[in-house]
Amino acid sequence: MRALALGLLASMMILSGCRNNTDEQSGQLPVQPDILQTAFSEGNTQFAFQFFQKLTEKTQPDQNLVCSPLGVQLLFSLMLNGAEGQVYDEIAETLGYGKGAALEAINRHCEALQQTLLANDKLRLHIANSIWHGKRVGNLHPDFAQATAQFYKAEAYEVNFRDAVGTAQRINEWIRQHTFGMIEKLVEPSDFRGPNPVTFAGVNCLYFKGLFERAFERSKVASTFHTETGQKVPFYPMVQRFEAVPYWKGEGVEIVALPYQGGAVRLYLLLPEVGRSVRALVADLEAGRWEQWLSQLRPTALRVELPRFTIENRHDLEGVLKALGIRAAFDPKKGFTKVYDDKGPDWIKIVRQGAKIVVNEEGTEAGAATVVILERSKLIEPVFRADRPFVYILRHEPSGAILFMGIVRQPAG
Repeated sequence: MRALALGLLASMMILSGCRNNTDEQSGQLPVQPDILQTAFSEGNTQFAFQFFQKLTEKTQPDQNLVCSPLGVQLLFSLMLNGAEGQVYDEIAETLGYGKGAALEAINRHCEALQQTLLANDKLRLHIANSIWHGKRVGNLHPDFAQATAQFYKAEAYEVNFRDAVGTAQRINEWIRQHTFGMIEKLVEPSDFRGPNPVTFAGVNCLYFKGLFERAFERSKVASTFHTETGQKVPFYPMVQRFEAVPYWKGEGVEIVALPYQGGAVRLYLLLPEVGRSVRALVADLEAGRWEQWLSQLRPTALRVELPRFTIENRHDLEGVLKALGIRAAFDPKKGFTKVYDDKGPDWIKIVRQGAKIVVNEEGTEAGAATVVILERSKLIEPVFRADRPFVYILRHEPSGAILFMGIVRQPAG
């Protein structure tokens, strides 16, 4: 199993992959499961960096950022079970699985990844998925319902999307419970209103709480934080002296990996060299370079000083995902055709993520919730509109006798 890391890249949450067993890869000769899973994990890591880069491009020089690439990866992997054709290929390729990757292999990869993440009882790591389907929409496609329950342990809820207030309250309460209060509110009643009816919502929640292997101390001596906008902000840093902590300096960056209790998770801090912007550093991130950097880390005697911080963001992700290659899922003529058994299509109306992270002397607490809301064209109800002269017949059905007949040439009454 590959080393599992939850790293922070300029306040970003990264969960790296692991190696698991799967059965197949679409359209190709059989591939050894561990080779396939390694490729999936590397692809997922590349997606994480690309996702982070696109979000970073939208931030201002004085703006903090937190996000969860894993939350998007798991939710859209779940949604692949409701997709086919172009929608499927775009999502699979963007997430790093590759165009035409077999759904069974993706599902088993995500199932094993979640099991591995949750296996360490020394960590407080929680993952939850849910699907919310409409009472008046129709029946969920049996394959979609079965796969989301089996591989993603998704809780299924039937709701009345016309009750926008009630639905928003139920989903927000579910999110609060599964992020342990970190994400208080992600959806609004207005998200479920509009000219087209909402048909479906999918939600992923991710929560982490870990104590550092050894707690930091709060310095009694103030330090100065130099912002990219030229400000000098005084702060009292968290300080710890390590006898041997993974560290490397080179290629315009310093990296240190801070261990949490249990050993499976580390907090990676990437510090650009003086005069280099964080955005420039982020632009250089890609899976191959990341693996190369990790291989350079060596146990080093080091004093680490950093500020404690709390960051909370809310991201509307349509533009980011379209820029990464997921486009047909937003198209009313395409969308998801296998969420319901009537073929839809249901396309993405809203995709949003809320994320929060708190880092202090004791450790780290972080939560994220990602939601995708689908809609479809409003059904045009057939109308018999008697707005011109017509004939009427009053008939006794058992006997067929016509009791009355007449014509209405103008309304009266």
